[in-house]
Amino acid sequence: MNVGKESHLNVELLNDVKSRFGLVPNFFRLALESPDISENLWGFAKFAYLDNPLPSLFKERLFVYASRFCEVRYCIARHVGFLAGLGHPSGDPSSNLSSMDLIIPLLANPLPRNSDLQPYLNLVPTLELSTSHVPDEGSEEEYAVFVCVAHILLQTSSTHDCLDALKKAYAPADLEYVLVLLTFIRTAHYWTKIHPELELEDDLRQLFQVQEHLAEKLFNDPEAEACELSSQLHNELYTLRREAQLMGQIKSSNEALREANLRKDDFLATLAHELRNPLAPIASGLEAMDLAIKNKNLKAVESLCSSMKRQTQQLTSLVNDLMDVSRISRGVMSLKMEKVELVDVITDAIDSVAERMETAEHTFVYDSGKYESIVVQGNQVRLIQIFSNLLDNAIKYSPDEGRVELKIDIHDKQVVVTVSDHGVGIPEEHYEKIFELFSQSGDDLEAGENGLGVGLSLVKKLVELHDGSVSVSSRHPDNGSQFVVRLPLIEYRKTPDGSKVASEMEKTTPCKVLLVDDNKSAADILGMLILMLGYSVDTVYNGKAALEIAPDLSPDVIFMDIGMPELNGYETAKRMSKAAWRRNTVLIALTGWGRDEDIQRTKEAGFDYHLVKPIDAEQLKKILLYVSNKDYEGLKSYLD
Repeated sequence: MNVGKESHLNVELLNDVKSRFGLVPNFFRLALESPDISENLWGFAKFAYLDNPLPSLFKERLFVYASRFCEVRYCIARHVGFLAGLGHPSGDPSSNLSSMDLIIPLLANPLPRNSDLQPYLNLVPTLELSTSHVPDEGSEEEYAVFVCVAHILLQTSSTHDCLDALKKAYAPADLEYVLVLLTFIRTAHYWTKIHPELELEDDLRQLFQVQEHLAEKLFNDPEAEACELSSQLHNELYTLRREAQLMGQIKSSNEALREANLRKDDFLATLAHELRNPLAPIASGLEAMDLAIKNKNLKAVESLCSSMKRQTQQLTSLVNDLMDVSRISRGVMSLKMEKVELVDVITDAIDSVAERMETAEHTFVYDSGKYESIVVQGNQVRLIQIFSNLLDNAIKYSPDEGRVELKIDIHDKQVVVTVSDHGVGIPEEHYEKIFELFSQSGDDLEAGENGLGVGLSLVKKLVELHDGSVSVSSRHPDNGSQFVVRLPLIEYRKTPDGSKVASEMEKTTPCKVLLVDDNKSAADILGMLILMLGYSVDTVYNGKAALEIAPDLSPDVIFMDIGMPELNGYETAKRMSKAAWRRNTVLIALTGWGRDEDIQRTKEAGFDYHLVKPIDAEQLKKILLYVSNKDYEGLKSYLD
């Protein structure tokens, strides 16, 4: 009976460990023959480390830095793996990961001592830290906190000064969470030290074989004392490097093959991470949905369905890109070519990334070059795929609230489409590399989210199938990148009076737009269109919110839906009519109802004009131009 009970406890514990980390580290397999010890060790890990309210990424990076001083390198290796995406940092599947260029400094920067420590002792007390507010990842402030914690861990002569510095930065209750985490780190170090038989898991060995520069820092750290395991791993890495040198002496083609294989290993590790990103919220969403259904919370079910739908679309897009690259590489993809209107293609590509653009709060600038029509020979679906991938790439590598631009030009019988971001940029020596399959914009390219290195490779292959070309340039560092696609041109037509429209737009004053619609998706898409036309826009989803925001905003024009819950458009318009700011605002009903009686009713409620959904982009452009120029007579003539 006891054996059965112990076996059940072991399985239950291991399942619990796996559910948190996404895998079972060897660390938690050491005392399975002693279930009480295992259970208590896991309980302490959850209390002091996993469920500690400090931010997950901060906890994991602190764990890695402090583990430099553990002579058995398993402890630091496993947690470096968590940071790199092999498992969940701090047992949190929703946690961000650290890029390699932010992991390396954790292993490379020496521990300041004596006079070198003083600047950090001066910096830490100036920080206002808490369990919810920690320094930015990779910042000097974060390093200063880690340095002080390390001195406390090692009980150096500076321990007292470091503790005093942290006491000035944290409230007492918040500092306790830092110290209890430190206590668990000390326990983990001791646990690994008394179990020298600990072996690295296969996923870690593969990581360090691929990332030799990481392994070099990890297993040759002067801060750690030599031990059998670190010496053994160092010998393995030396052997790997020696083999690589011999291969290079045999044939350069063999070296190219080896590099390709390493990229594939990198790719497989990244693929696992990329797949886990959408799978994790889908899995947790299903559990949450089960509870919501039991509680008859239909609103929560709808929200969860929407979220999981987005994650599923992300997963599907990822798999589709992989399959497309595979088909092109094997020469089995054939495209049905026909005359395609490129302006429509660009519009569809913009629509496909509009939600991601809005989430990142980017400013999007679209310069169509005043071309009403541009015709190319191509496959419409694949052309949309090209430009949506480039826009998605620009969104990904621009900092939040950044700027993404798309511009169309025509030169030498070619249409030239330029997509620009304002991220860190790309060094010139990497221009060709980023179009290679499995190449990633990670530690040595653009800072931001690591990817599979599939999107840009697919863009290049698809553009070449259209007899075109794609190139990249960059004002590295910190001034972004520009991807330029050139396609053969069949014919084009400029917008009538394009130069006149451009001149009028230059003379306009800023126009503030307020959108009011309970259909969030429709409102957000219309808001994105207004932004693309160069105007500022605020969006709210009910009449009450509109009444609250309008006095401070004093919008030049309001587009408002009618059928909204709680406070419909008619009642909202009536209440607005009494406000002083309303005299300078054009109020337009934007509704699905278009009967004569509906138009009469909106007029009686106080609306200036009545438009039937959906509003045409050209119509919207002209309305905003009239309002910007305060040409209300022209607006009346246009809409009446």
